[in-house]
Parts: sequence; structure tokens; C-alpha cells
Amino acid sequence: MYKIFFDGEAEEPVELKYELGWLPEGTEFVTKYDVTGGESYIYADETELLINFLYSTDPESVYYLIANDAIKQEVTVNGLPGEVFISPSEKETNTIVWSDNSIPVMFAFTAEYDTETLIKVAENIVLIEE
Repeated sequence: MYKIFFDGEAEEPVELKYELGWLPEGTEFVTKYDVTGGESYIYADETELLINFLYSTDPESVYYLIANDAIKQEVTVNGLPGEVFISPSEKETNTIVWSDNSIPVMFAFTAEYDTETLIKVAENIVLIEE
């Protein structure tokens, strides 16, 4: 299990909405649901494998299961610190997790993509203006 904690004093949570601005061709939206402080979006690719994008301004209430033997890589996503977890098993998905402590908001994206594709998806998150 992996958890993100914010450092420093947090401001009052801001209600923000995000969506994916880019996904590999053949990936389609399936559904979304609310999580504490954010939303979780479910997509499926051409082979019907599920893909998950989640964001939350309350990361202490959000958990992600990551394989104990996953290989962890430090990355940056649009200048923000993040981590990629690559599973050694083809039966498990890979995950990228990053946060913006200035807002604060935590993002996570899980799919059977390589590190380069995970970062590309992460760098194309779009803030939805309401």
C-alpha cells in the first residue's frame, strides 16, 4: 500500500476538477466516481484492460495498492516530483503518482503502460474550468 502526505501547512482545500488531456489511441472513457476531495476516472483500452486516473485534495483518504516488488523510479511531471512504480509481473499494472503541494492535490494514474507513456499521460492532465 502506498500513501502520499503533504508537507507544510495546507490551505483550505480548493475544489478543482481535472481530466486527462491525452491517452493512447484506442482508449475510451468508461465511468467516473467521486472520491474524497476529487474523482476517479476509469478508461478501457482496445483489449478491455481497465485504466484508472485519480486525483484528490485529501490524499490521506486515498490508497493505492502497489506490488511490494515493484521497481520505484523518481520522476518529474511538469516540474513536480513524482514516482513511477513498475511491476515485474505482466499481470499487474504500473502506476505513476505525483503531487502539487502548492494546491495541494495528489494525482495517480495506473495502466499497463511503460514509464515514458505514464509520464506523457501525466504531463497532459488538464484543469477543467467551471
